[in-house]
Amino acid sequence: MNVSCSVVGIPGLFLTLKDEIYLKKINPFGIILFNRNIEDKYQLTCLINSIRVLLNRNVSFLIDQEGGRIQRLKGPIWKQYLSFQDIGSIYDYSPSAGKRVSFLTGSLISDELNEVGININCSPVLDITQPETHKVIGNRSFGESFEKVSQLGIEMANGIINGGCIPLIKHIPGHGRANKDSHIDLPIVKDSLEILSKTDFMPFVRLNNFPLCMTAHVLYEDIDPVNPATFSSAIIKLIRESINFCGIIITDDITMGALGGNMRSKISKAFAAGCDILLHCGARNEEVYENLDLIPKLNTNKLEYYMNLCQKKDNKVDRISYQKELNILTK
Repeated sequence: MNVSCSVVGIPGLFLTLKDEIYLKKINPFGIILFNRNIEDKYQLTCLINSIRVLLNRNVSFLIDQEGGRIQRLKGPIWKQYLSFQDIGSIYDYSPSAGKRVSFLTGSLISDELNEVGININCSPVLDITQPETHKVIGNRSFGESFEKVSQLGIEMANGIINGGCIPLIKHIPGHGRANKDSHIDLPIVKDSLEILSKTDFMPFVRLNNFPLCMTAHVLYEDIDPVNPATFSSAIIKLIRESINFCGIIITDDITMGALGGNMRSKISKAFAAGCDILLHCGARNEEVYENLDLIPKLNTNKLEYYMNLCQKKDNKVDRISYQKELNILTK
């Protein structure tokens, strides 16, 4: 199949001839969807189906559908869900209720994604709130305790699986101490490895058995004073050996402002560090194609493993009863 280890975006609501040419040349592992790609259920389903037909295989489709302010599928067509911070507040009042709300929310969100053909949700966020946490994370975090974040993250991830999709945990090994927006600048975390290991890294340790994770474009000065996590072989080694994450490591968006250098150097550094899949969220797929020689191809065994993980799962959601229970728990 000659599938490249890449996830790319597309510019609009339907494929143009230019889009089709680049997608066939790149043959990406997956497509990430944004507001620019979404009008309604019919249009979105048609877009997804057209890409599957074009590439003649089961393509993975990714989206950020966390709840709160990060929802690409918006109302009134799709339901608006609580932010992670709101779920964390319910947990503070009643841990059992908070965990159930997290599971139900993940299940219902995933059910909606499953309906239109999306099979990977870039969620849950496992970043821990700190006094210096930048608002780019803000209410996307379950809270300030690694125990709370871990428990609610597990429930959310299991809910996503229950609803028929695969969760992608982020931002490994932790974005909570970053005081800058990595979309714009490179955050530098000065805390020691000892402190980070006992706090920020812990939710990822607790969820290290899930299949997909996304890197943080953050520089952890005590571990690698030169490279942000996405470019750091020391951080990727830590993710593999200390956090013990055995699944697939996907970069955060390679076009973000935190990462310096030209596109060729960025792609080269990400794979040299040990990342498995490149995420390019912009619609300029010529940038990916021009550097396709740097992007590995999925070998047969890896391809089968990846595809099995990300195929449509059995949906076990009774939407009416789940929504009714969620309404009771959150009123």
